[in-house]
Amino acid sequence: MAQCKQGAHEFIQSAFCPVVAVLASQDAENICKKNNLSFVEMIQPFCRLTSEAHIRDPSNTPHGLHNFKIIVKNIHQQPHQPTLAKKLLNESVSSCLPVSLASDNGPANIVSIGDYDLQLSVSTPWFEAYRECFFRVSYISDHEFLKNYTACMFIVSSSHPDPMAQFKVLSHHQQQQQHQQPGKHPRWFCPNVLKYYVLLHDVIDGEDQKADSVYQSMKTTYGSFICHLLSINSRQAPPMSHDIMQADPWSQFINKTTLPNAVTSEVQMNGLPEKQRLSSVEHAVEALEEPILDHPLANHTAVNLENTDSGSMDSLNSGKDSRSSSVSTPHGLCLTTSDQDKLRILMHEFIVRGLLPWAERQIKTLNELVSSKKTRGLFSGAKRWFGGSKPAENVTGATVVYTQEAPEMQLRRLGDLSFMFQMYELAYQTFHTAKRDFNNDHAWLHCAGALEMAGVSIFMQGIQNTRQFEYMESAIGTYLNTCKNGQFATRASLLYTEILKSKQMFTDAAVALIKMTSEDADLRSALLLEQAAHCFLNVKQPRKYAFNMILTGHRFNKASQKQHALRSYQCALNVYKGKNWILAEDHINFTVGRQSMSLRQMENATFALRQILSHDSKQSHDQQVIFLKEYLFVLKQFLAHSPPSDNTLCQLPLPLVDGNQIKVMASYRQKQHVTSNIIAATGVSFDCNDEDNTKWYRLEELCLRVAGVSSSVFEPTIQCYTNQTDNSGNPNAVISEPMTVELSLENPLKVNLVLNDVSLLWQFSPEIDSEVNQEQQPPPVFTNEQAKSIKSTIADELVTAITIKELTLEAKEQKKVQLTLIPQKTGELHIIGVGYQLGMLTSTPQNNLTNSEMPNNRQNLMFVRGKQLLEVQGPRLNASKADKASKVYGPDRRLDLLVVPPMPQLQVSFEHFPKVLSCGQIQRVNLVLSNSGPVDLCNIMVSSPTSQYIMFTEQINGNDLDPISDINQCCGGSSVDPNKIFDPNNFYPSILPTADDSLTIKCTCNVSHLTQQQKQNPNHSCINKVPIRCQSIKPHQTVLVPMYVIGANQSGTQILDMLFYYEPMDETLKIRHRIVRHSAALTILSSLCVKAWPSRGTADESNSATISLEIENLSQVQVQYPNQCLFNILQVSGVSNQWCLHHLSTKPNTGQMYEL
Repeated sequence: MAQCKQGAHEFIQSAFCPVVAVLASQDAENICKKNNLSFVEMIQPFCRLTSEAHIRDPSNTPHGLHNFKIIVKNIHQQPHQPTLAKKLLNESVSSCLPVSLASDNGPANIVSIGDYDLQLSVSTPWFEAYRECFFRVSYISDHEFLKNYTACMFIVSSSHPDPMAQFKVLSHHQQQQQHQQPGKHPRWFCPNVLKYYVLLHDVIDGEDQKADSVYQSMKTTYGSFICHLLSINSRQAPPMSHDIMQADPWSQFINKTTLPNAVTSEVQMNGLPEKQRLSSVEHAVEALEEPILDHPLANHTAVNLENTDSGSMDSLNSGKDSRSSSVSTPHGLCLTTSDQDKLRILMHEFIVRGLLPWAERQIKTLNELVSSKKTRGLFSGAKRWFGGSKPAENVTGATVVYTQEAPEMQLRRLGDLSFMFQMYELAYQTFHTAKRDFNNDHAWLHCAGALEMAGVSIFMQGIQNTRQFEYMESAIGTYLNTCKNGQFATRASLLYTEILKSKQMFTDAAVALIKMTSEDADLRSALLLEQAAHCFLNVKQPRKYAFNMILTGHRFNKASQKQHALRSYQCALNVYKGKNWILAEDHINFTVGRQSMSLRQMENATFALRQILSHDSKQSHDQQVIFLKEYLFVLKQFLAHSPPSDNTLCQLPLPLVDGNQIKVMASYRQKQHVTSNIIAATGVSFDCNDEDNTKWYRLEELCLRVAGVSSSVFEPTIQCYTNQTDNSGNPNAVISEPMTVELSLENPLKVNLVLNDVSLLWQFSPEIDSEVNQEQQPPPVFTNEQAKSIKSTIADELVTAITIKELTLEAKEQKKVQLTLIPQKTGELHIIGVGYQLGMLTSTPQNNLTNSEMPNNRQNLMFVRGKQLLEVQGPRLNASKADKASKVYGPDRRLDLLVVPPMPQLQVSFEHFPKVLSCGQIQRVNLVLSNSGPVDLCNIMVSSPTSQYIMFTEQINGNDLDPISDINQCCGGSSVDPNKIFDPNNFYPSILPTADDSLTIKCTCNVSHLTQQQKQNPNHSCINKVPIRCQSIKPHQTVLVPMYVIGANQSGTQILDMLFYYEPMDETLKIRHRIVRHSAALTILSSLCVKAWPSRGTADESNSATISLEIENLSQVQVQYPNQCLFNILQVSGVSNQWCLHHLSTKPNTGQMYEL
């Protein structure tokens, strides 16, 4: 069980105290009303002895009374009727809430059990309040005397005209009630109860001499030990009572008996006949059922939350409001500290000088009476001898009726009186004897009561005796099964579980508590199940604790205790959370969401329902539809009633966004216009492999070296930032150039999601001129994050966000979405998240609908606007031992961009770019260069690892410089000048002799005209400067450059990687160069194989040599390339500084063509 303020002994002593009646005259009550109190309320805080007292048993042995207490009641106070009892019990539980529920900043108790760290309330004050109220409102039964009045205090004011006569009137009234109506309320312990007389004197308004005179008469008439003069009201009430700051010990006692409409209900019940009224009282505690929900583990169904009825809680909470006046009313305004001491002295003298001596006499008298009647005669002894001691198996609920003066009842009276005055050994002996008599008479209710008190008496003695457990279990079983009396079974169970708890027998206590749960008492069952859960927690069984807390929450909900139901489910959630009990966790979160919704705790409801959608749910499609619909509705209500104060969007759980998969394209992208003749440069896409960046970085570095850019550390241009790139620096975005972010969205549910108005959320700090901002003030921060869909004009002027109107994510679908921003001002741009409207289709669309009909089927949608924050994590640092020992991550600034001034934008495209070439084939391509930016660009270079297969030429007099015609003009044919020597360095590769005096000619030409600087540096051989007649390209200007692509010497696939490097004309710009990538895959087919054998002539022909050529068409002999081609030999040319090539045919070659 949970921790309680009272121990087991203290609780049992407080539960069974002597009850004293108070009968006060009207003038005495008027004196007390000056303090906003009645006389009973005024003496309530002083009914417990602060020192030890003593009482003697029949053997004249003294017994110490520790922490002795009495209960005082007005003699006219009626028993609590069913309606009032039900309200008091409910109010006692609902008014005691844990700090974490009553206040958002309350402390949390963390209990660690194995792998579980549970946040719960170690104490349960609501259970203690219920238990105390239960003992207070339980009805009085005829089979015991524990709640009967043992004494009566008569209170008369000294201002009364004849106080002594008034005492006689009051005494006669009490005697008449006791003897003329013995079976009705009030019930008295015995015929000669203690009578105590108190003269109440008002110090300010009363006469001291008269009070002393009357008091002397009282002592003479009644005796000095049962009379007392009480002087109070030593000061006048202040005019403004709220200005007096003093302790108010009475408020805690007044609140226990005050409830709205209690008087009306009690008056209505008092109008009933006595027999019917008492019958209704006996069923007061059991009348607490109120079914609301089904079984806590049943499947949930969709409900209309807009019509949620909270009337039950409103009616309950109205009681708190109606009590506010009594709680705020000050008490004891006329009572000084001395007056309070006088009240304490009054109660001390009443107990020590009046009640204890009376109890000693009564115990002695009852003991003698019982002893004298133990011998009943031969027939009675034979009955006791042969009657047995065990109850019969088949018995009815009927009970034996005893008179108040029967020997069995006298025995019970002696046991109750001994127990109340803490003589537990005598009480046990008496109850042990009484239970045998009741058992023989088959008086089962009396027998169960004797068994109960016998077991408690053994425990209060502090001795080790297992009979106490047998007695308590037998009493509970008899109450439940034989007598069908749930109230006394509950009382016995509360006592029994406290006994077991004090002996650390938590498992047995849990079993006893669970046995007392029933379907007709939801509040009682909920409280007992909660205590059973705490018992399981004490024996390190957290899962049993969680299961019982779920049942507790269900029963609290049926009893209209919404706050406690919510608390119970939250405690159970601490056990199941994070332990892969997904279905149980979903059920609890869904229930917590609904409970919070009914309590108008919309934030808690939103958070709980959000948890259902934040992981891979194992629920069915229909259940997920209910969950999502509930979440959207609750979130929409929450945002409507409690919009964020900073006008920001709420964070949504769906769809899932993988932060590590975020890619940022900071630079502009090539226009991908593809026609039959023109293709654009491939550029950089989100699908590019990050492993290929190394080769591109090397090509860029070579271009920088050729361009003469000096830098100690080379920083490559990163065009696409991913989790594999170096993101320690801020990406550069350019004004008016779109930058794109690719997100990986995943729908973990089996329900189709619809996203509307999807766009990136950003924060922007504009750059401020230092001359304007001389005070170094931080720049203002603008954002487009808005709770409403209306866009801000200022935000649009800074950054333009491209919106996706509608996006559908199918069930279990993972989709990549690209969102674009266009900055318009220089400054710092931070991408913080993505905003959208989340919705779902309430009905599954039919398969036969066309695309044009789909929007009509989506008219019944529920959308909520929100956001998801984008968070990226940098690489883990492992440079030092400290980094390796702890998880430290480096910076990742891919979402923090710097917006720079406008830059040139080179758009590269190719006209007639081939896809298939033969080995050594030269194909002309038109290179189209366009500047779409607002700044001039210049110094265009192309770097390629396969630069020997590309060549650029420029126009000469309107005609392109054709490499084939260039060769034809220099070598071979009748038009060739024999004396003209051609530079072999203009062609690559040159003819090289082989070791066997044979050579292979590869039909490839030099790709460019190398400069002297390129000849000196071999790295420059990979770089080609694009020849442009005008040295720059102006904005929106297009230049056409001839380009030749040459097939490789081997068949297969040929990859052409080209990096276009260019610079802006404005040297003041921060970015000094930009690049464009292009990668093309060509299919190379086999062509010709040429072999030559040179041989010297005769002596007369020493200046000549004969070259024999063998040319083979390889496309007709290789099976793996079935494409057969027909080649025409147009020309054979020689390249040498010393030799010229002539045809050996007798007939000059006039354009003869050889076919292969």
